[in-house]
Amino acid sequence: MGKVLLAVWLLLPSVAFAAPDLRGRTFLSVEGPTGKAGKSGAPVLKSITALYDVNMRNGMHVDVMPQFHFIAPNGNAVLLHRELVETDSAITQAGIRNARIAISPALQRAGATISGGWPCGPGRYHVTMRAWLEDSGGNRGNAIQYTIHCHELLMY
Repeated sequence: MGKVLLAVWLLLPSVAFAAPDLRGRTFLSVEGPTGKAGKSGAPVLKSITALYDVNMRNGMHVDVMPQFHFIAPNGNAVLLHRELVETDSAITQAGIRNARIAISPALQRAGATISGGWPCGPGRYHVTMRAWLEDSGGNRGNAIQYTIHCHELLMY
């Protein structure tokens, strides 16, 4: 009986404190433009790229830092909208935040970048979102759809 209890006790810590399986890759993919083109003169979202494993200025660690590259012909972009399209996780639209734009009009006209941040946490999942810009007149620019893949296994 003592040997059985010892064997069970030795197995319990590995089950109770199992680390998440993070062998998959974390990356951002861009599906491209969606919907109709933005209104003439509205800010144009040109592309989305990403940095990985970043410590932000506020000390927060993010696994993926999407970078939204845009140009605002009138220099008046005020908001980056993000809309949840699809996910295989428990994330809802309520957990997705828009971002205020505090970039000078001159830089917006020349071309600027807004950085986001996504801490994946321990789960394996993906989140597909649609992003677009809005100017101070309420005009909506074009939309680009992108997906953040957290610890996903790649199939070849």
